[in-house]
Amino acid sequence: MDYLTKHLAEPECKQYTAWEIFKYNYFIWVACFFIGLQFTHLDNGIFQEFTLDWNVMKNWPLILWVLFVGLVLLVGTLVLYIMYLYDSIGYLDAYINTIGWLVGIFTSMVYWYCNWLGYNLHIHHWFIGAVLQGVMCW
Repeated sequence: MDYLTKHLAEPECKQYTAWEIFKYNYFIWVACFFIGLQFTHLDNGIFQEFTLDWNVMKNWPLILWVLFVGLVLLVGTLVLYIMYLYDSIGYLDAYINTIGWLVGIFTSMVYWYCNWLGYNLHIHHWFIGAVLQGVMCW
């Protein structure tokens, strides 16, 4: 209903089957939730060395490099696919502008608090993700 005031010439509605809805909910939400719950268990053994600091990374064993490259490829693929979907519905520019503004606001806040007020401001990654989630279509 007037989503960002853009209109398609002939809008089409797709009615999803129960199986499609189940697959989406199960594989996207439930799987991510379950993996997220297990995240603290991954801080054992070899995964304690999984730190994104070059002084530590240059001494990583092969398994951590394989994991790192796999995660980078997974995130990169998801970002490119989502950008493709946004472009296909004509809203890629709106999302890029929104994310650009949010990154600019957070950067300005950190700069302002740290340099002008002398505080040490640390914005947690989960908070930034929660803010960005509000402007994503999923």
